[in-house]
Amino acid sequence: MVIPGDREIPANPYVPQLAATVEPGTALEVGCGTGNEAIALAEAGWEVTAVETSAEALTRAKHRAQGVGPEISWVHADAITWEPSHGYDLVTCSYVHTLLPQPQLLSRLAGWVNPGGRLLMVAHAPGDGQDHHHGSDGHDHGHPPEAARDAVEPLVSALDPRRWKVTGQEQSRRVSFGNGRERRLQDVVVSALRRP
Repeated sequence: MVIPGDREIPANPYVPQLAATVEPGTALEVGCGTGNEAIALAEAGWEVTAVETSAEALTRAKHRAQGVGPEISWVHADAITWEPSHGYDLVTCSYVHTLLPQPQLLSRLAGWVNPGGRLLMVAHAPGDGQDHHHGSDGHDHGHPPEAARDAVEPLVSALDPRRWKVTGQEQSRRVSFGNGRERRLQDVVVSALRRP
């Protein structure tokens, strides 16, 4: 079910792509917004816990997830202060804006990944100015990809290579919104495998 006025924005492609390459297990989606990625994970067979600081966004996510199985565990909390009771096989975080610098946020999320598990962070390149969960004006304000490349290195460097196998890259993609408009997004994508 989609709340009236909610936009039909698909999950970013990186979460389902990664989830499809490994056996489903437990997943944590941090900053789940209106539930795009959490729902995609649940539909792929993952046991999902989704954390979101906005009560309004969480309400929308719960309504959108009706009928999706397995059931998603929704948590209203701030990821800066919230602590999970156990680790996860997959921890994802997409387009989250916090007061915590992103390299520090990535390091925090890394502590919640089980040995042998995976961590995925997706962010807009600096200056993109987009909010993944709250729509777009439909105009293409894309910026040079150099900004994305410059943003990759601090995130990759935030994880200890002795404990993590890390890849970081910039990706350019086009997104269609419910109003029929499209825009180009420049993303920073960091994927990491925690060594057993």
